Amino acid sequence: MFQFLLNSIADNSYIFLGKCGALWEVLPTLEWLLSEIKIFAERYQHDEMSHFYHDVQLGWEKLDEYYSLTDDSPAYVASICLHPRYKWKWIEKKWAHRPDWIEAAKLGVENLWEEYKIMEIDVDADRQLTSQKRRREATRLDSFIENDMTDSGSDDEVSQDD
Repeated sequence: MFQFLLNSIADNSYIFLGKCGALWEVLPTLEWLLSEIKIFAERYQHDEMSHFYHDVQLGWEKLDEYYSLTDDSPAYVASICLHPRYKWKWIEKKWAHRPDWIEAAKLGVENLWEEYKIMEIDVDADRQLTSQKRRREATRLDSFIENDMTDSGSDDEVSQDD
């Protein structure tokens, strides 16, 4: 039983690592983990190995605690809503059983927007910061793209191989 749970987690270990380490991955990952634990909680609810069921319940409670911590910042919901694939549809589908969560999430994102929409952006400082970050973390792909976008003098320039 326990080995099956561990194998399930190992088979999906990329979820724990995240695809990109992006904020939008937090809520879907927590949802997935809760759904996996729920399966085991239901399957072993009446099992004679009561310590296993108890451990599963403790895992559920800990994940639920972490999930509740996401309520402290609307950025988690905003990140999903701004994701081109998920948008509000994801929240509305996953939380359909809790309309109060959806309403609170919408209010939180709206308040977040109200706070940030009036902020002034120093475009030059942002470009400089982005440039510094890119230099520190440049990959071969970044270099290739950057070289491709560098103004070399002529828009009509053709490769020497042609």
